[in-house]
Amino acid sequence: MCRFAAIEVLAVNLTLNIKNIYWNSSPGIPHPEYNFTFTCMHQGILVSDRGYSVTVDGPTGGITAFYDRNSSSSVTLPDSKNVVTTEAAKAEFLKSHPLRLVYLWPEYFGQKAPKPFLVYMPDYGASMEYIDAFTVL
Repeated sequence: MCRFAAIEVLAVNLTLNIKNIYWNSSPGIPHPEYNFTFTCMHQGILVSDRGYSVTVDGPTGGITAFYDRNSSSSVTLPDSKNVVTTEAAKAEFLKSHPLRLVYLWPEYFGQKAPKPFLVYMPDYGASMEYIDAFTVL
């Protein structure tokens, strides 16, 4: 029910020509609210700064918040036809961010996991923060 309320507020309040939307929901903690995030897509690719967020009160189904996360200017997004392969991007990322073994003890809203996990995490000490999709370095 809450998901439909979130979609309805988008339909009523926005006059957009959106063909593809990716949505992710998560129950609010500790309140019975549900947050729905809708991210616009271009050529099947998520557009990170184009989307909407709607918060729905669980018991009533009423909208408690609406956020328009779109950039203010209209731009033409690049065509994804000539991007490097996912495998090439992965290899370049791992060269720039080697994995290291760490103990991770997750915490969620003040509650720690029962025990730490031994995991591999990227080493973000390197200067490169992203891989250009059109260039293999």
